[in-house]
Amino acid sequence: MTIADQYRYTVHWSEDDQEWVGRCDAFPSLSWLAPERQEALAGIRELVTDGVGILEGLGRKVPEATPGDSGVLVKQPCGSGRAAVHAAASATGSVPERVPRPRGRRWLRRLALRMKTG
Repeated sequence: MTIADQYRYTVHWSEDDQEWVGRCDAFPSLSWLAPERQEALAGIRELVTDGVGILEGLGRKVPEATPGDSGVLVKQPCGSGRAAVHAAASATGSVPERVPRPRGRRWLRRLALRMKTG
């Protein structure tokens, strides 16, 4: 079992983006957009794994997964994926400045630098 297996993920269709949006409940400010459902899930799982590594490397607290709450929930087409990410982030008090389209490792490095200096 990898660190990514401990968390709960949702994958839903975004009408605004015309792509599938992968999200992790423990990391509401992270998302991954992809044309295929499985790609969105694989992308967000990889992003969470990398994010956990960055947090651990910086000595920051890693969000805990709720016991027995791991798995994947696939939602059929709904409204705005970006709006859903902002709503989830707002609920936890961590509203992102913007929800960028994931750009791989370079995006994670910028996130790590922002966390290190912030």
